[in-house]
Amino acid sequence: MNLRGGEAEQVSNAKAGVGSYAWSLDSKRIAYIMNDPETEQEEKVAKEKRDMVVEDTNFKYGHLYVIPFAKDDKGTRKALRLTDGSFHVTSFCWSPDGKTIVFAHQATPLVDDWQTSDISIVPSDSGAVKSLVKWRGSDASPRYSPDGRWILFASDKGDLKWAQISDLYVIAAEGGESRKLAETPDRNVGSGTWSADGKTIYANETDKTVSRLYALPVDGGRAHVVTTGAGNYSGMAISKDGNTMSFIHQTPEIPPDIYVTQIRTFEPRKLTSIHTNLPTQPLGRTEVINWKSKDGKGDRRASDISRKLREGGPLSIDSEHPWRSSRSLHSDLYRSGKHLSSAGLRTARVRHSASKSARKQRLRSGLPAANINDWGFGDYEDDQKGLTK
Repeated sequence: MNLRGGEAEQVSNAKAGVGSYAWSLDSKRIAYIMNDPETEQEEKVAKEKRDMVVEDTNFKYGHLYVIPFAKDDKGTRKALRLTDGSFHVTSFCWSPDGKTIVFAHQATPLVDDWQTSDISIVPSDSGAVKSLVKWRGSDASPRYSPDGRWILFASDKGDLKWAQISDLYVIAAEGGESRKLAETPDRNVGSGTWSADGKTIYANETDKTVSRLYALPVDGGRAHVVTTGAGNYSGMAISKDGNTMSFIHQTPEIPPDIYVTQIRTFEPRKLTSIHTNLPTQPLGRTEVINWKSKDGKGDRRASDISRKLREGGPLSIDSEHPWRSSRSLHSDLYRSGKHLSSAGLRTARVRHSASKSARKQRLRSGLPAANINDWGFGDYEDDQKGLTK
């Protein structure tokens, strides 16, 4: 649809529907992922109600397609299939010149097969797939550098744990040895964003009880925090020149709004005030408390202890789940617990981290690592130890 308005126009006619998609940088083509559609025979037996299903067989793999935006002489757009075979494409990125697409793929569409993810490259006008990263474990989220010479990706480099330790690496677009970037405090970055000059990678990660943006120099320098201060920072977007950043910021007392800042000097300026007419209500007090886990191997940190102005009332616990990424924890600081506290309830949102000794053993500072052999009951016991004192 034209940005100036008008009717939307259908571009693709994918039989099984379009998954994720992305424009080429010259806006002339669109790449997308489509799962393999049913065959004529499968459609026939389904219509006849004879479509028996055997679990974990006959996978419908996701594959890459490219379709031109301009119509041909017949007034149609013909999609070109780029990948084929027994693998499932999960994400992709166009090269700046539009000649190639880098993509991540795993053995099957099954969720548990994240640990088989690898990275390959394919020309955008043919199906000659070339393997780029094929380490043991998960190699995912590839991103071309602005000049197209390098590819950023996230990997656990064979450290196969459901804790999913993930660091960022760069590799030359034509292949070769990869280079690991600085480790972030939580070692749980799923992807990153290149700066305009290609010298810095920006990545979002949980820092104790808040979410922050980190800058990782491509030359191997130490990671440093970009979004300093209290509260959560999310939805970051960087301007084309790489100088300005927009983001959503909130604290337990301040509702979320959009802010902008220069990246070099972090001085946020508020752009929106969408909660101006938010009804005033008595909100609880938020404080941070810490305690040691039952076995002494981890730290438990309750970041959102919300109380009504009066003490008392039942207490609810919102603890991070072992299988959930730490980045999802406390993503909505303002609303979480506030409505409960205004009704006389107290809520505790628990953030788990590994002790210093555990970190020395290269366990990341989140619950999955601290509980790596103790899921399901150890975390519950640790929560109760602190919150019942």
